[in-house]
Amino acid sequence: MSKLDRVLEYISPQKTIEQVYNLANEAIVSFNFDKAKVDSWEEFKLCIAKFSKYLDEKILKLKKHLDVPLTEYWRFCIQPLTRIYGSNGDITAFTMANTGNEGGLYAVLKAFAMQRAEEYTKNEISAKVHFYWNNLSADEKLQAADEYFSKYKNIIPSELLESDGVLLKKNFWKILEEHPFIMQKLQKTGR
Repeated sequence: MSKLDRVLEYISPQKTIEQVYNLANEAIVSFNFDKAKVDSWEEFKLCIAKFSKYLDEKILKLKKHLDVPLTEYWRFCIQPLTRIYGSNGDITAFTMANTGNEGGLYAVLKAFAMQRAEEYTKNEISAKVHFYWNNLSADEKLQAADEYFSKYKNIIPSELLESDGVLLKKNFWKILEEHPFIMQKLQKTGR
């Protein structure tokens, strides 16, 4: 098994994407929230911060609870909510959680968990690819790109193959970062 094969196995959808999303779903199911709606902004912030902390502990498989005050944790929640619901995402999420509309608090927690799972997945894959890539010599990098091309030429966008695959070789580490997502899509379409 080549170094490339090992890293592709290491970043396979089953070992990265699916594993993280499964842990996020477990966190949603096992998180103890008492109500379907929140009554105040403070209660909302506390609930989201608690859930975010719980989610991090689950996804990161921490044996010990994170010793971070929930008020600090809330600050880390605003950006994912903005990514999900747009500018003022925290207010939009609060309105949903407060009124029970559009799935209420559960829908907010679910969307939040999926957003965070996406972030964790991308970070994990990127870290693994960069570790692999940075430990290769220049010749090994070119060989890895050629090996990848020979094995996966049917899934590589044609524009990357022009000019003897110069773009493929130049951006190969980026292609490796996308590989698990491409493979997952192909698995879903049955190719």
